[in-house]
Amino acid sequence: MTDQQTSNEFEDRKQKVADLREAGVQPYPERFERTHTLAEAKALGEDGEVRELEMIGQSPREDVRVCGRLMLVRSHGKLTFARLQDHTGQLQICFMKDVVGEDVYKLLKKVDVADFLGADGEFFVKRHGGSRVLVKEVQFLGETLRPLPEKFHGLKDREAMYRQRYLDLLTNEETRERFLFRTHLITAM
Repeated sequence: MTDQQTSNEFEDRKQKVADLREAGVQPYPERFERTHTLAEAKALGEDGEVRELEMIGQSPREDVRVCGRLMLVRSHGKLTFARLQDHTGQLQICFMKDVVGEDVYKLLKKVDVADFLGADGEFFVKRHGGSRVLVKEVQFLGETLRPLPEKFHGLKDREAMYRQRYLDLLTNEETRERFLFRTHLITAM
């Protein structure tokens, strides 16, 4: 990515922060209370009683509140799929225009990959197996002004890994696990 592209994207993201403020959304809220980490929520979805999508609207159940960095977004008309990531892992979430509402769904168009989101919803079973969270409420937790590198699935350049540790921790699962192990070891000592 050239410096000009990075500069333009940085300016675009700054403008999105201004647009969010204008729409009455706090782009950097003070607090979000989650009920589960993403790994705990994923385990709950795999082990717990998961309902079909059609059953969710009929009787309310306890929801999960999760938060993390948005790593992937795919939109299909009135349905948007996304993947959140935190320090424990990743979780797939789903936004339906009919469930979250028209205004919130429009706000999702302002969200970029690498932004932080909080989601409140319930697990449902996909047609092809597996489960994901159907989001009932979403809260914007932070705009990321700098874009992720093009190959955000893992840095390969050793020098960049050492110079930009934050990117290495963000994109490389092995580095993140090593960092957490070292942190827990030092805490235990």
